[in-house]
Amino acid sequence: DGVRPKRCPYALKFIPIREINRLNISSQVNQEIKYMKMLRGCKNLVQLINVCHLATDVVFLMEMAGTATLAHFLKLYSDQRRVFSDAQIASIGGKIFTALRFMHDKDLMHRDLKPANVAVSHDGHC
Repeated sequence: DGVRPKRCPYALKFIPIREINRLNISSQVNQEIKYMKMLRGCKNLVQLINVCHLATDVVFLMEMAGTATLAHFLKLYSDQRRVFSDAQIASIGGKIFTALRFMHDKDLMHRDLKPANVAVSHDGHC
């Protein structure tokens, strides 16, 4: 069911079944799975590889996002009194725009877009 994994680090997201039941959020978890599957194919969004429904957890296997966030780099640059170059701003902004356009083309929107939710790799790519 999942996309063919690339050679990259992976992330696992565990959602305990007891929490799903306690919070009565099974429909939200199923929606998240549906939406993550809809977002396959955009290189600027974390890709869902597969989902496993275990006896105790629902487990998402995903590409590993960047090693830091845009918020981290904004603070680092501010603390060092550095500024992003025009090329860096254009690159990061363009990638965010591409991801949002991909989502909007599928009638989805990101409800919590902020620097802390933008993954950035060690070399400054998001």
